[in-house]
Amino acid sequence: MMLKKETLIIFFLVSLGVFRVDFSGEFLPFELTPSVALSVVVNIYVLVFAIKNTTIKINQELSLILSIYLVYILLRCFSLPDTSLIKRIILFFYTIISCYSFTILLKDQWSKINNIYYKFSKWSVIVYAFFSLIQIYLFLKGGFYQDNSNSFVKLYPQTISYFLPRLTGGFIDPNVCGFFFSFLYLLSFKIEKRDMKWYRRLYGLIILITLSRSAIAAHLGIVGVRLLFIKLIQFKNIQFYINKRRAVFSLIIFGGLIYIVRNILGHVDLSLIIKGLQTRLLDVGSTGHHFLLLQAGKEIIMESWHSVILGHGFMSGSFFASSFFGGDKYANFHSEYITYLIEIGLVGLCLHVIIIIFPLFRILRTSINNNILTMLLFCLAIALQGIFYQQYMFFYYWVFIFMNYLTYDEKVAVNE
Repeated sequence: MMLKKETLIIFFLVSLGVFRVDFSGEFLPFELTPSVALSVVVNIYVLVFAIKNTTIKINQELSLILSIYLVYILLRCFSLPDTSLIKRIILFFYTIISCYSFTILLKDQWSKINNIYYKFSKWSVIVYAFFSLIQIYLFLKGGFYQDNSNSFVKLYPQTISYFLPRLTGGFIDPNVCGFFFSFLYLLSFKIEKRDMKWYRRLYGLIILITLSRSAIAAHLGIVGVRLLFIKLIQFKNIQFYINKRRAVFSLIIFGGLIYIVRNILGHVDLSLIIKGLQTRLLDVGSTGHHFLLLQAGKEIIMESWHSVILGHGFMSGSFFASSFFGGDKYANFHSEYITYLIEIGLVGLCLHVIIIIFPLFRILRTSINNNILTMLLFCLAIALQGIFYQQYMFFYYWVFIFMNYLTYDEKVAVNE
């Protein structure tokens, strides 16, 4: 029996929140993530679907913009300073094509989209909780400031901080986890279910416990702009209030957790926690390192007018950043803007921005007013997240972008 389209869609969406899990503690020659594995099935499914169905629906505007974008990037691959990065280039193009194929499959099931999005949200939280429990086990087993690399079960790459337990579920690092759930937060406003407000609060909590500065700051910016926008539309003053019952309940839960950690699971050295926070926030720590990377990237960009306009070649950012990370050929400048300007220049960055914001202009042009705020916040999320991180190699990033083209397709939006 062939796998149902709706089931395949949900499996693929949930797989976006799980990166490779290594139970052996050894490096594999290729990071085969669940989304990469399922994308093969998606591509085959869409290919068969296209052969059997001559009326397959595609978004012509997305197809045109994406084609121009990919052709330009392909041309910028010929000036790559290091040919060892070809594998990553192939993976990038495969990611884009697979995500585009997925949108074709998703559009075919648009009548069930509310149920699909709801299951996606629910199972993403369940999967996150499962892998986070494994992380807690590893953290408690290893203790503070100890290496868990010899554990029988481990998540790779290691996502437990030596100083602080940064729960990231099955994600590759805290930033990715925080950004993913920020996108789910925005997606929740398109789901017609009563309990979505609880999911939004849960997303906020998950983002908070990742301890990712960029993810937390970006999410606070999204939430703040949304609240301000709503209050301005309603012409009401922003009012803050405290629910006493919930406040007391939260204090009890928080106190209970502290008691468990200190008296049942062992004593925690608070000096190590303070040291971890200092490392993350002070200039001598990772924050200062981020700014040094941005400054170095700026100097590379400004080498010549040619590099400013066209860049040094796609994926060249890893080549230049490797000197800051001990020769790691997969290093990056931790900024989408800096990386794009280094690799494909101002032209490429503009094309990338057009892909992201085009649906917003499209709905304004077609006078489709529902969820305009959500689209605006999505563009804001991408803008804020790109300051101190880059996501263009991740499946979830392109899936969420392409979803907007389906949501605001003129023929589909009428039925919303």
